[in-house]
Amino acid sequence: MNAQSAVSSGTWHLLALDLPPEVYGAPAHPKGMAQPWGRWALSLIPADSPASRPETSADTATQVPVRAWIGRGPSVVSWGPTIEFAGTLEAASADYRAWAASLDVDEGVRPFIRALGAFNYSDLSGKLEVPTLALWGQPYLETYLLWHDSRADEAAALISAAKSAGPVPHLAGPQAQWQEAGASLPGTEWQQQVAQAISAMRAGQAQKVVLSRDVFWQADRPVPVEQVLAALVGHDDHEGQDASAWAFAVGDLVGASPEILAQVHEGRFFARILAGTRPAGRGKELWQDPKELAEHEAARASVIRRLESAGISEILAPPARLLKLPQVEHLQSEVSGHCEGRDVAQLAAHFHPTAAICGQPTVAAAALIKQLEGMDRGAFAGPVGWMDPAGDGQFNIALRCAQVPESSLRSPQKWRLLAGAGIMPSSVPANEFSETGTKMGTMRSALGID
Repeated sequence: MNAQSAVSSGTWHLLALDLPPEVYGAPAHPKGMAQPWGRWALSLIPADSPASRPETSADTATQVPVRAWIGRGPSVVSWGPTIEFAGTLEAASADYRAWAASLDVDEGVRPFIRALGAFNYSDLSGKLEVPTLALWGQPYLETYLLWHDSRADEAAALISAAKSAGPVPHLAGPQAQWQEAGASLPGTEWQQQVAQAISAMRAGQAQKVVLSRDVFWQADRPVPVEQVLAALVGHDDHEGQDASAWAFAVGDLVGASPEILAQVHEGRFFARILAGTRPAGRGKELWQDPKELAEHEAARASVIRRLESAGISEILAPPARLLKLPQVEHLQSEVSGHCEGRDVAQLAAHFHPTAAICGQPTVAAAALIKQLEGMDRGAFAGPVGWMDPAGDGQFNIALRCAQVPESSLRSPQKWRLLAGAGIMPSSVPANEFSETGTKMGTMRSALGID
């Protein structure tokens, strides 16, 4: 546990902010939408203010990290120092929950002392971070400012800014010029590895394997994370439709993941499974493609098989549907059930890795990934999300994202874009390469890469 003693001994404060309905996308959407709220909250991030850490000067202000989670349900935008709990997902969760339970705070404040986390694909190592200053947007047009004594001056400035909130401001996207800066495996070599995976599966070594690749991009100037996030939430979800994705800046990841690994709310479990991909506008083709249908069924079946062993009852698993996203369209399946007594971190760890990001059987697919992929995924395809002291929360699979090598910086110049594809015995390497390029389009667009 890495909770700082100064923070542990101070006081936490919570204030409900009275904001105009335009901040939530109302009145057209009376329940509110996360994207307008996110753009408003991101616009409040100070461009040049120093961090609260005593050793940080104005010259290093751009190193104040931004943390965000923006989508359906609770959303957060924060910046500056955090309280960290490192370890595996379950270990970090246990430490965080024990720490939160020990705090001497009003019971109305405690549920908002939430943690954000990103964990590595390979071993679920990582950390949970509790922001010491955070704007939390709640469904049904509510916003709360949470802060610790150590951030009192910044909180006062935010409260003043909130009182003058008007129309949702426009936050410009990145204006950098970009140059491709290599990859862990060149495209031709990656396709050769895909061909080897296909041969291995045809020989009976596995039924499906997911292979990922990366591309590095170098900007000619620092790229503020808040500008990238603003671009990622530039399209509004509409009331009554599927939430397209959850934009995030957590750990060393920035992206917009559409796939829910585990969501827990008041004893109910929910997951969204995605497998089978076409470029935007061509999703209907998926229903006629045996390879894509088989890939989706493998991912769906792997999750459903684990439901009972996860202690989930009253299971609902309706037929697959089509999910339309700005860059791609997917086959999606949703599963839900009763999970009393299980927290979101436990369930996320139980279901990771799914067939959608590893393959099937898991052990055989993992061995092929280790042999053929040619890179370290880091937190890509690992759990990313948030949780509260009661164990409720949501972890998505970290997809449609980039890693920032300078993970402590707020405005990095080098970005590592990643994407994967589900390889089946009937796959065509060139098609899988093209699919990963399409999936990278989400981050290319947000970064302004032509």
